[in-house]
Amino acid sequence: MRDNRYKAPGWLAISLAVLFPLNIVFGIVQSIIGKKVFGVEGPMVGPSDLLSLLFTFLVIYVLYMFRRLLNERYNFHGANVVIWAAICWHVVFAIGSLMLTLLAIHMGPHAEIPTIIAFAVLFILAMTTGGLIDIMLAVKLLRMKEMNDPMKVFTYVTLATGIVEVTVILAPLALILFPVWCVTMGIIFLRENGDEQFI
Repeated sequence: MRDNRYKAPGWLAISLAVLFPLNIVFGIVQSIIGKKVFGVEGPMVGPSDLLSLLFTFLVIYVLYMFRRLLNERYNFHGANVVIWAAICWHVVFAIGSLMLTLLAIHMGPHAEIPTIIAFAVLFILAMTTGGLIDIMLAVKLLRMKEMNDPMKVFTYVTLATGIVEVTVILAPLALILFPVWCVTMGIIFLRENGDEQFI
């Protein structure tokens, strides 16, 4: 009987590659509608925030299953701490973004400059810490004794993502690399699951 435990995270990882840009578009549309239709100046909470929470939950699940895959199929435990750090990063970033948005709404439009500064600080902290975690994950994965081609691609994409994030200035390139990261991870899961079209 074939083990199908990695099929769901495989397809979910690939779906994140679509959900990620969709989430960005929803955020932009929500901002435009809020300003043009409802006259809301500045940040607002809406459907895109629910989509962001769903996105965060799915990323956490995929990362957790990736750790499980490394432990069970590759007998590799060297990246466990870094993967838990990545999970914590996504939780803290999601909560921090939501709390900052609520605070900006409470302060009102008269606090536009402090709000911009606060979001800029959050972005810089998120990129530098997230980038360091990605780099550390890639370094840990490079220590694996056996790596198939999808795992190698995933490792190098993770490393590249971490590098552009740490620079902050090149961080927008992560918007392109992250969907590739998601698809590659999905291929890793589906290959381990035995789906021939991904072998």
